[in-house]
Amino acid sequence: MRPRHLLLTFLVVLAAAPLAHAQYKWRDANGRMVYSDMPPPASVRPSDVLVTPARSPLANAPSGSGEPARSNAPAASGDAPGESTKAAGLSAPDKELEFRKRRQERLELETKQLKAESAARTQQAQCAEARNGLRSLERGMPVSMVNERGEPQLLDESQRKHRIDALRQSLQDSCRSAQGASAS
Repeated sequence: MRPRHLLLTFLVVLAAAPLAHAQYKWRDANGRMVYSDMPPPASVRPSDVLVTPARSPLANAPSGSGEPARSNAPAASGDAPGESTKAAGLSAPDKELEFRKRRQERLELETKQLKAESAARTQQAQCAEARNGLRSLERGMPVSMVNERGEPQLLDESQRKHRIDALRQSLQDSCRSAQGASAS
């Protein structure tokens, strides 16, 4: 490898090193230091948490200007502007609980939306199937149904008329309201 490539590789590795270090540091119940990229469990007292992504040892050091030390960690995604100032007074485990609560609420909302979309697609497919069946019956195409013995049986005119009326009513009740809801 050429020296220039070796130097470039070394610089890239050196630049990435701070990103690879553990973000959390705390003392466990036995007094041992624990380093992790995951937040400490809820059983750890906030006073035992020494370093979090938002509170590094350098951020806790007093600055010479008399201003309180600030962390340069970005606000968590999904935080509203007022939430970052509210979260600044919380301990690391409390911040983690707030984050998990917001994430759970977001997941529940997304799940509800997916279920609603799935139900709408299912209803649209059922309406399309009912429209196709109605067209087939209205055109006079031979249609067979399975009787109680499991044998195919062609519909007579009274059964066809009854089936047409039932499909029209179903389309009027279910599908028109679904079209109005999806259009708005």
